[in-house]
Amino acid sequence: MCLKHEAVKPRNRRETLRQLYEAHAYRVYERCLYFLRDRQEAEDAMHDVFIKADKNLASFRGEASPLTWLTRIATNHCLNIIRAKKAAWHDKYRREVENAPRGEQKGAERTETEQLVRLCLAQVDPELAEIATYYFVDEMTQKEITELVGISAPTLRKRLRLFIEQSRAEIEKAVPGVTFRPPPV
Repeated sequence: MCLKHEAVKPRNRRETLRQLYEAHAYRVYERCLYFLRDRQEAEDAMHDVFIKADKNLASFRGEASPLTWLTRIATNHCLNIIRAKKAAWHDKYRREVENAPRGEQKGAERTETEQLVRLCLAQVDPELAEIATYYFVDEMTQKEITELVGISAPTLRKRLRLFIEQSRAEIEKAVPGVTFRPPPV
């Protein structure tokens, strides 16, 4: 399947979408599950991503791979879902942390860290959350991110530092007295 610089004709659109789904549905689902942490929500979001991909198939320019394009749609879609329910999620998180028995807190450190990451991503603007996800979650290089997003390296570093500052402020609200290491960028 080659989408690069090709206009997808309406009769081929369904076949192209089917091929995209067969080749990349699992990766898109995994991305959605990472953000949403609920299998049903992730499945629903995955289907929404492919609906969005279908609607925007004609505008796909082929500057990135189809998987990268779908991953970007999935990331933005999931961040929008999180943002839409962030007030309720934030209150639920606070109640869980406050009411967790001491013995369970140690075993729940990873879950707590993931919740803090999602909290931080939900509090910043979508472009900032997108590049932070690519850098901190996907562990992409700065060069890969600048090429994908279309910004300069200094701009990327400035935005990553801004994300770190804003995230630290949010974490300090959720976990008073927390200490941080120097930022990596």
